[in-house]
Amino acid sequence: MSDTDLAADPTAAFRSFVERLDADPQAGLILAKFEHGHEPDNWGWCRHPLHTLTNHRERHPCSTTQLVTAIRAAGP
Repeated sequence: MSDTDLAADPTAAFRSFVERLDADPQAGLILAKFEHGHEPDNWGWCRHPLHTLTNHRERHPCSTTQLVTAIRAAGP
């Protein structure tokens, strides 16, 4: 599938990303690194420092945690 096809079809792009990630022997480590530090604080906000650094606070589960969850659910 070409890059143009993937750009026109977000579902195909996501599936392609998941398939390529799944083919990587370190997929579990990659997902764990994505997810590392994304825990809720006492008020339900994600405490990962990147959210504070970029001034883009997110409720937990944040978009990164949701992406990791979707990738794991869509896996083989």
